[in-house]
Amino acid sequence: MSTASASQDLSEQVPATMEQWKELETAMYLDNKSLKGCQTLAPRSKVTYEQFLLFRTVISKKEPAEFDPASFGLKEKHDRATQLLKASDQFQSYVNAIKMDTFYAKDAFGLLRHSQREVLGLRKDERAVNMTFISLLQAISNTYPGCKSWWRFSRHLLTATFGHFGGKTRGFTATTKGQLQDKGTDQIVAIVDSTVEAPTLQVDIYEASQIVAWVKSYPEPKYQRIVVAQHDCEFYVTFAEYDDDWLAYLNRSLLELKSVMSMNRFGPWDLRNWQDVEEVAAIFLAIAI
Repeated sequence: MSTASASQDLSEQVPATMEQWKELETAMYLDNKSLKGCQTLAPRSKVTYEQFLLFRTVISKKEPAEFDPASFGLKEKHDRATQLLKASDQFQSYVNAIKMDTFYAKDAFGLLRHSQREVLGLRKDERAVNMTFISLLQAISNTYPGCKSWWRFSRHLLTATFGHFGGKTRGFTATTKGQLQDKGTDQIVAIVDSTVEAPTLQVDIYEASQIVAWVKSYPEPKYQRIVVAQHDCEFYVTFAEYDDDWLAYLNRSLLELKSVMSMNRFGPWDLRNWQDVEEVAAIFLAIAI
């Protein structure tokens, strides 16, 4: 195999463990390099594979059945969310519409089902996917008037800076496609992603870049960040976890490899399957209450 072919094969791999990341770092000749030392840092839509590896991030892809709310501090909220959704006539009418393959549901969920008809039919317009996804998140949250956070359509520009080079600030930007924000402080609780296709390597890179820019822009909340996503007709929830050693690398370019950020991505849950929708809706609501 030629060097070029080998390099291309490597650049299609997403590390799932720190050991795999280390192997790729060495194979791509990135030893002793950091984001601060990277001369070209591209924005979210153009992030390179080299830049992605320098995020020191691994992505562990897990099935929906593997999700344990207790692992992410959501056990009580998840239990409460499950009961709230079971008691909601509006949400149950939405679930029944999916079960019966109709487009009738009560209140906000009725409008939502009609919007989803377009998404399910076309699967071409990312804006339509994003709009209906955030509308779904809002409708789910509205089943509990006491939610402390709300899902917003407005986009946030996140900026990650890593010092200066040649008199210019070195860094990159990433724009959210919406986010969950605390009603009192406006702090971002979770960010939204959406595409018209199933997740690809580029989606992995995009979401990692968003989280890195989010951490650099807003240090709080520490140690855990959440991404909720709809890709085509499938839902995913990612819990990114990191520690002080990874932050030391990100903020001070300490090169010794002690830790990586781990993106735990759960999914897919199918928009067309009522049981899947019930399951993932409880997670969406638990994140918001």
